[in-house]
Amino acid sequence: MTSFDVRTEDISGHGRRVGSFADRLSNASSAGQTSLDPTAFGLINQPLALLATGIALVGKNTVSNLSMDMEETMIGLTNTVTQYTSDDDTAATSIGNAGQR
Repeated sequence: MTSFDVRTEDISGHGRRVGSFADRLSNASSAGQTSLDPTAFGLINQPLALLATGIALVGKNTVSNLSMDMEETMIGLTNTVTQYTSDDDTAATSIGNAGQR
């Protein structure tokens, strides 16, 4: 029979760190919000302002997507800890009850 130990406190700690990074990325995404008005740059520079706005939007969306991915990873880690804990509790109960029959 194969046996292994899972340190749920390590998984839980990693999940908290991932969640912290997700929050930081979310804040960075919010800070990347731009309200650049292309008309403020005059007729000649308007295309440059449009280009800068487009690039900023792509960057903001990328950081926002990374934040959501990290959030999903944190949720997955939390669910894993919950499942391991539940499995351990169920196994302990089953073993305890087996000795009483």
